[in-house]
Amino acid sequence: MLDSGTLTGQDTPLAHIFPLHSSQSRKYRAKTHSLAVDTQFYTKVTDQLLEQFYPKFCCKEKLTTTDGKRDTVLRCPTCHRQQTRLSGTPLNHLKVPRWMFSYLLKESQLQYPKVLTITEIRKRVGVSISTAVTLKRRLQLFSSEVIPRMQRKFYQDNKLKYHDFRFPKDKDQDLTDIVKNLSIPQADTVVLYSCGTLANKGRKRYKRTGQTSSIYMSESLGGKQVGTLVNTIGIKRGPTFYDSIPNSKAETVNPILFKYIPVHNPIFTDMGYSLPSMNHRKVNHSRKSMDKRYRWARQRWSKNGIHNNVAEGKNGILKRSFASYVWINPKYSTLYLNEFSFLGNLRYFALEDLLPEESLPTPSPTYQLDRNWELRGLQKNLIHHKKSPLKDRLGPLEYEAKSLPEIKRAEQRSQKQVLENQLASVEDTELANTLRREYTKLQAWLKAKPSRDERTKQRYYEVLAEKVWKAIPRHSYIELHDLARTARISGKHIFRLFGIWTKHGLLDSVDLNRQNKGKAVEYFDVRRNCEVLLPMRYTIEKSDIPRFNMQWRAKLRRFK
Repeated sequence: MLDSGTLTGQDTPLAHIFPLHSSQSRKYRAKTHSLAVDTQFYTKVTDQLLEQFYPKFCCKEKLTTTDGKRDTVLRCPTCHRQQTRLSGTPLNHLKVPRWMFSYLLKESQLQYPKVLTITEIRKRVGVSISTAVTLKRRLQLFSSEVIPRMQRKFYQDNKLKYHDFRFPKDKDQDLTDIVKNLSIPQADTVVLYSCGTLANKGRKRYKRTGQTSSIYMSESLGGKQVGTLVNTIGIKRGPTFYDSIPNSKAETVNPILFKYIPVHNPIFTDMGYSLPSMNHRKVNHSRKSMDKRYRWARQRWSKNGIHNNVAEGKNGILKRSFASYVWINPKYSTLYLNEFSFLGNLRYFALEDLLPEESLPTPSPTYQLDRNWELRGLQKNLIHHKKSPLKDRLGPLEYEAKSLPEIKRAEQRSQKQVLENQLASVEDTELANTLRREYTKLQAWLKAKPSRDERTKQRYYEVLAEKVWKAIPRHSYIELHDLARTARISGKHIFRLFGIWTKHGLLDSVDLNRQNKGKAVEYFDVRRNCEVLLPMRYTIEKSDIPRFNMQWRAKLRRFK
């Protein structure tokens, strides 16, 4: 039997596991912390962390002397002005002991890639759920403020390493020997907490397919974003960065990628990316097998040394780790991803790479980066010193998760604004009104739900019209057949565009044919009357073709 003195002893090994008093006992209501935590050590770690990452200055000197017994207050030895360590840091207005922050930061680093959930924080340090949430946000804020320095270092290393690197011009050439000893950056996208049919109350999304559709609920249920679409970029045995994105369009993904690598840096992706880089190589994950016995080809994961298995592996780690959260609000997805990226990248960066310049004993060499790097303006402001509440500092880091109707309305407003700006650049008022009227007719025609063949033909002519319009000169004439040969377009199709544009006055067309000689081939000189071309309807009913031919021929100019 155990001695009663042993059961009541405070230093018994069982006290690390079993509580000495019941939490329901009226005699013992105070919360106790784990006896295994060296609070004095972690308090010193927190103070040193604040001193290095958030240094305080007064009278051009770095403050290191505390004000008597107040450990969080620093006093200037010259003017005796007082400053608190916590102001302007993620620990601003901290109401719990300082050791908790560095202790949780160290635990998060040790158990990576396993994440430290809010419930685990509450149980480890013995705080309420609201306090655990605040501690989690403080850790995420600190990670988000250090991540830009990691980004800058990663960009700088890639620029110095691949400044004169070029892949062969032949994109089908085998690159296995070329990239054998190189860590080529790789990018991919992944969906966290996708919205399935059950979450949509049995509704299926027939209009939208792919990764983007799986993060939104059905439009009949509001179209709210419940999942998170993540863009991943990283290298083998190196740092990895994650960004929360609303879609995988080039206009969204490309600026994000160019925060981490120069434009012409070598990069491997799948077919979902389109980068304006001569060193961009893609692998086709949907490659079909030439053998009828099999559906997929063996080379759909790696071909000619090109693959993005590193990014795929990082995505797998991310999905397994974030399963511990069960679900996160997309509003806070950037904070969670920054924390996960920060903890995983710590092993690949030295302390001097992450500290502000004020904390370095000797100034580090600076390199002039490209203009496309978005964070170049934050070189000296990567660690903020704003004395603002925690909520205000988290605001800029929150992801704006829009619903499908909101995205649709924003696109319509943006499209309408672009339309008005283009029409404002047209000097001829009558011509601007014609363009607006034809654009309105096109929108009404599309709302009337034309047949599939008509929509296909309309899209074909819209693409063709954009190409031909750019080839027509503004201040000189070009013969219609020469234009067709230059643009490598069928004369039959270009004749349709020529007639529509002439009818609406967009072209200054000159008839070069003599009326007394009937010829099988007609010749016309054309010139643009304006720079702007808006979408308009290019499909014509067969019964309207004779009247249409009379209308555009009446607008021709002829030489007598």
